[in-house]
Formats: sequence, structure tokens, C-alpha cells
Amino acid sequence: MRKWLTVRAAYLYTVTGSTLLSGIVLFLTYRVFVWSYAHVSPDSFFARLARGLVNYIGRTPIAAVVFLIVFAGLFMLRSQKLADDMKQIVRAAE
Repeated sequence: MRKWLTVRAAYLYTVTGSTLLSGIVLFLTYRVFVWSYAHVSPDSFFARLARGLVNYIGRTPIAAVVFLIVFAGLFMLRSQKLADDMKQIVRAAE
């Protein structure tokens, strides 16, 4: 297999993995948020903050921002490892 196909496949794997992990983290965050909102008193700081965020910003934009932040963080971490591996391969080839 050519080198550029291998690198493309590795980055495709990184993007796919980061997307799946971000979706899982977003789902778990949402479920924990719903569970905790249902189990706290309506006058608590958490409940007032949650209502304020959802009413002011909206649930969809908050979910999109959380997804993008987690995705960007995971992608940067995973692609840096891939870049370090490629540097070591190039040094070994020389």
C-alpha cells in the first residue's frame, strides 16, 4: 500500500474515532444532566443555571458546542500521536 494512502487511512480513522467518542461523551453528558436536573430541587443553583442556559442559548447550540470542543480536543490529541509516529518512521527511513 502506498504511503499516502496509509496516512489518509490513519487520519480517516482518527476523524471517525474522534467523532464517535465525541458523540458518546455528548450522549452521556446529556443523560447525566437530565438525571441530575430531575433529582435536584427547582430552587437550587444548578436548576436555575440549567434553565437559564437552555432558555438563553438553547439546547441544540449547547450540544453543538460541547460536541465540537470534545471532538477538537480528541482529534488534536490523536493526530499529534500520528504525527509523532510519522516523524519516527521518516527518521528511521533516513
